[in-house]
Amino acid sequence: MLSGSNEFLKVTTWTCGGAKPEMNKILVAIGVTILVIGLLWPVISKVPLGKLPGDIAIKREGFHLYIPITTMIVVSLIVSAVLWFFKK
Repeated sequence: MLSGSNEFLKVTTWTCGGAKPEMNKILVAIGVTILVIGLLWPVISKVPLGKLPGDIAIKREGFHLYIPITTMIVVSLIVSAVLWFFKK
C-alpha cells in the first residue's frame, strides 16, 4: 500500500487565470493565422499553386492521382523564408 503519500492522487488543474502563458500565445497565434488566411482567401485562391510545371497529375477511368511536387517545394520555401524573417 501507499505509505501516507498522496502524490499518486495529486491532480493539477488550471483555471482561466492560471493557464500557462505558452499555451495562451500558441492559441492566439493559431487564431491570428486562421483570421489572416480567411481574409486573404480571395487572393490566395487566385494563385496558380497546384498547377505548376512539375506537378504530377494522372487521370484514368475511375482513378485520379495528383502529386504536387513543385507546389510543395515552393510552399516550403515561402514558409521557410517567412519563419526565418520573423526569427531575426
